[in-house]
Amino acid sequence: MSNIVKLKTYRYEIDWSYEYEVEINVDEYVYFTVDWRGERSWHLIGHKVDENHNWSEKELSYDWCFLRDIADFIARVNNIKDKFGNTRCRVSDFRNLHYSEGFYKELGQLLKIVEQIQKEYEK
Repeated sequence: MSNIVKLKTYRYEIDWSYEYEVEINVDEYVYFTVDWRGERSWHLIGHKVDENHNWSEKELSYDWCFLRDIADFIARVNNIKDKFGNTRCRVSDFRNLHYSEGFYKELGQLLKIVEQIQKEYEK
């Protein structure tokens, strides 16, 4: 069984930006990293390991994701149950790639929204 979670992401094309929905098979990844690149620009990175224990990563978003979109992805991914019926935190790394001053404030907002969405799933 595969667990597909959709991520809303955006891409610049010529002089305009377009919205896309990317389907991500969560079961293909060991964990996810969320990068903040400043000015409302969130990015999702998936991490895999092969049978020889070689790690690889792949950027799953396009040019950026908005705060609410990345929060929704995190909440949905964390709500997936394993074969034993347990959930786990699959997004385990948050990075501030451009050493931006507002990172902790933005991260705090992201985590509050994730918590709110997860409470909605519990109802």
